[in-house]
Amino acid sequence: MITRRISRPSAPWLAPEFVNPLFLRSTCLALSRERKTEFPKGLHGTKAIFSFYIHSVARNLGTGRDGGDELIAPSMRTLREIALQMAGGQRDYVSHGDAVAIAAKHFSAFPAPSNQTWLDVIQRNGLVRVDPDPTASPDDPACRLIVCTLGSAGDERDWDDHHDDA
Repeated sequence: MITRRISRPSAPWLAPEFVNPLFLRSTCLALSRERKTEFPKGLHGTKAIFSFYIHSVARNLGTGRDGGDELIAPSMRTLREIALQMAGGQRDYVSHGDAVAIAAKHFSAFPAPSNQTWLDVIQRNGLVRVDPDPTASPDDPACRLIVCTLGSAGDERDWDDHHDDA
């Protein structure tokens, strides 16, 4: 945070997810793109921090629509559906193919950037992570899993409590 000239929040972090390096990097980049040097005052609780984080990143996905709010709702819906599938399947991942379809469905009103899927875009911006499938053959590099980068995002109850506006 210091190297990006972002002030640390004055309150202690609430949960381990908030010290995740990917979360911190993505948040700092989003804050920088919005020309902010600190977290907004008045963020109380996990819901407000998650919401601020996702809104900030979704406003700055690097798709030629930066600064606008039109990609916030499809980003939120995509993450919510991925989290619900994770919770429903009692897993901490969804298949790459399922995640591509989920993102395409929720971003259908917007053309995908050239040579990318919407899943590629949200992955590049740190909202999801792509991991190899540990149950697949090591000879098959095409087997990939999608994991939400925010640890508790996979808990359906937490997601519904924290993202009612999705």
